[in-house]
Amino acid sequence: MDRLIRHRRVLLVMGERYNMRVHRGVAQYASGNRWHLTNLFGTDPGPIRRRGCDGIVAVLDPDDPLTGAVLRRRVPKVDLSIIRDRLAMPHLTGDNEAMGREAALHFLDRGFRSFLWFSARDHAPARKRCEGYTAELARHGFNCRRLVVDAQFGTRTPPWEKLEAWIHDELAVAALPCAAYVYNDVQAADLLDACVSGGIQVPHEVAVLGTDNHPLICPTAAVPLSSINHDLEELGRRAAAELDRLMSGEPSARRIITIPHRGITVRQSSDIFAINDPCMVRALRYLHANFHRDLSVEDIVEASGTSRRSLQRCFKARLNQTIHGELMRLRVNRVCQLLRETSYSVSDIAAVSGFNTPEYLHRIFRQRFGMTPRQYRMKEKERS
Repeated sequence: MDRLIRHRRVLLVMGERYNMRVHRGVAQYASGNRWHLTNLFGTDPGPIRRRGCDGIVAVLDPDDPLTGAVLRRRVPKVDLSIIRDRLAMPHLTGDNEAMGREAALHFLDRGFRSFLWFSARDHAPARKRCEGYTAELARHGFNCRRLVVDAQFGTRTPPWEKLEAWIHDELAVAALPCAAYVYNDVQAADLLDACVSGGIQVPHEVAVLGTDNHPLICPTAAVPLSSINHDLEELGRRAAAELDRLMSGEPSARRIITIPHRGITVRQSSDIFAINDPCMVRALRYLHANFHRDLSVEDIVEASGTSRRSLQRCFKARLNQTIHGELMRLRVNRVCQLLRETSYSVSDIAAVSGFNTPEYLHRIFRQRFGMTPRQYRMKEKERS
């Protein structure tokens, strides 16, 4: 009987932009839904024209010779980027602006006041991440210098020696310590290499944060790399599910579908507080490690080794926040993350975020957002 059930034939076209984690997500969906998945990773457009298929999952890039062949196939198709977002098809992407905002908050939490953005290209995903990053910094009163390789050298990648020298020159005029958010982990590793070769200490002089949390790049970079967890497996699964809808004759849910990221994995490259006061650094380290516990302001003061009055004055001067206000901010941020990324009940989230009761969490949440935690979760689901 199984032989009579027709398998759907789907092309996965990634060209030179192959990503193992996206591939894994598409393959997991394909395996569970009886698809015959044909993987096309070369640069020859011929197989796209010749291979029979019911649908295509592809990465559409203006510079890719495969893009034209994909567009000419009269089958349902979805795009795994927003570089060609004007094309009339579903485009799936990470929530790039949200990643940028979280990068800014990561550095602001650590007391940085000087900021860089670094990317190789100025395409739509990079611009969105940069916009989220710079907008959040501006909201807190800070500017950001943008270092974009193709704006400096044109579209041809410069030799490493020229790129390295340019990075050295740019960092020589930066206000140190500074915090650099980078478009992806490959480019962040290049920035780290340039820092090390130029005698620039990471993270003490330049803190670096990448994107994707690449399991092979981040732990083995010149300095272990902190990175935003771009959920690439889920991106692949959602792209495959959207294609399945189209192949079944259903309309697309929307033209651009965003996939939320999953927080930050902190490693050595950004694991520092850019604050000269050792008492405040001790307080912040203790606060970040324990905010989810039953913690009081007195506990934080005791960990700092200074008086409550002195520590309160430091918090107001550096963070524009009281000690209790910073404690509550960290707890609420954790609640928002768990509401976006998990299906935990509100009671469970309250318990693991430092709120003693769900009622207390509801009250604080309404004060800050004008809605309940459940309403926030629904709003975030609709947005993604």
